[in-house]
Amino acid sequence: MKIRDFIDDKLWQAAYLPNDTFDKMASVSRETVMGLPSDQYGGVFVDEQGHAQGRFPMNTADNTAMSAGYLLHGDHNLTKQASAIIAKRLHEGFFRFSLPVPDPIAKLAADAGDIEAVQIAAECEAHPNPHVKEAQYFEKYAYTLNINGEQHFPIYSKDSAKLACVWFENNMSEIPFELRREVAKSFDKHASVYEVPVGELAGAYLGEERSFLFKSAMQARAAVVPEFKERYNALLEDDSPLEEIAVKLAEIDMDSQVNVFWDAAISDPWATTYQNNIKLAESKYECTFGGETITGEDLLRITNFRPKYIEDVLGRNLGQEFLTNPIKFFDKAEPTMKRVLTNLAKDVREESR
Repeated sequence: MKIRDFIDDKLWQAAYLPNDTFDKMASVSRETVMGLPSDQYGGVFVDEQGHAQGRFPMNTADNTAMSAGYLLHGDHNLTKQASAIIAKRLHEGFFRFSLPVPDPIAKLAADAGDIEAVQIAAECEAHPNPHVKEAQYFEKYAYTLNINGEQHFPIYSKDSAKLACVWFENNMSEIPFELRREVAKSFDKHASVYEVPVGELAGAYLGEERSFLFKSAMQARAAVVPEFKERYNALLEDDSPLEEIAVKLAEIDMDSQVNVFWDAAISDPWATTYQNNIKLAESKYECTFGGETITGEDLLRITNFRPKYIEDVLGRNLGQEFLTNPIKFFDKAEPTMKRVLTNLAKDVREESR
């Protein structure tokens, strides 16, 4: 199997490189790096015809950085031993151009030990990458999607994080519904290292609590298929783990054929179940307590008209918690606290009229 480097993989370049870097690298071709001295390649391999083929060029600072990026994240077909040897060579290349050595390259190079590799074909034959289980993809990559071959979306810089998050937001429909939450969490985990937020669509899958809108979502489904009302309502009292709730909801949606409306008129079961990390539409939140219906607007009104009163009554810490997210605070509050806030919401509602 052919050993590949970044020059061979235009899909990788398009997926991972910022536009200015991609334009710059577009002029790099196999012809531009042919005939270099062997010490200006990460490795030299012998093909099936016995010809030496240089791969992972490091004749310039840009090529060295690109070769390192592809070694770490590309579909190069190298064995683990070959990867370590090439990392050792690239390590030297970074020093040659007075560039800082990326930590993953330094760690990988350490695995090469004292092996010399002017020409490493005899040491390392080309092998296909071993099968990587789905769960491991989520750890190493934000997501791996098969379109015209494998396209990986590793997040290893602020630019790559932005690129990956934009891709995810624009290509949500390509990802199976049941995988979106795990993929979104992986994007968020990797991108947050570089302080890059995921988009609104991805954010809908990131909650760890049941959505505030879950009840209204069940009512909306029951209005479409009344004969399934009991099954949808049963989920409101179901205290199973949320992942199980989402699966149960998916089963009901498929039985009722509501699933044809996913990504259109209604959210899929996973986006429906989890409280997202995006600020909710306050007017949609409703809770009936003690015979009184309190809305998100009522609770936000308190933060605007009575912030000092809230801190005086609840104390500084709890007061700040309420003022930061009044809907979440109210929804999780004990009955006594809810009663205090309900009465206050009614008073402020009347005062504001």
